[in-house]
Amino acid sequence: FGHLAQGRQIVQLGRVPLLDTWSLLPGPARPWHNYEWLSDWLFYGLYRAAGPGGLHALKWVLSGLLAWLLVRTAQLCAARGAVWLVPLALLAGTPGIRFRWSVRPHVFGTALAALYLLGLRRLLTTESVRERRGWIAGLAGAHVLWVNLHGSHLLGVALTGMACACAWRDQARLRALL
Repeated sequence: FGHLAQGRQIVQLGRVPLLDTWSLLPGPARPWHNYEWLSDWLFYGLYRAAGPGGLHALKWVLSGLLAWLLVRTAQLCAARGAVWLVPLALLAGTPGIRFRWSVRPHVFGTALAALYLLGLRRLLTTESVRERRGWIAGLAGAHVLWVNLHGSHLLGVALTGMACACAWRDQARLRALL
């Protein structure tokens, strides 16, 4: 409920608060940099509009998007017969994460990480300059969102760095990634 309360506070103030009034630490409010402000604002807005069911629907839509992005990436990377392993792994892992898979900002981070995997794969394999430019613009926009949705945005930078390492010998691909 902390993210809903912080979202409510953002709406009430009309801006992201500068002080942490929700801290569990004793003493006066401390300076605060809420790097997940966009998630808090979105969660609160959805909660006001659709209640708890709307929040759960968002979680399941993002989970479905995550699964689709991972399966699509596997289709591009693996032999056709091996693609079924991704949904099987997703289903097998569900019992282990179901208690942690709550309506929190990380649901955006996982979907954006999967989008990065797909986009970087396409950047490394497509010959179309137009498609590469589209993916570069799309991933740049996605990263701006990611920075404000969840702190895991550094994973996008790390994934891009790994893709650059994979493309090290192919200067054209490396330039596209950089």
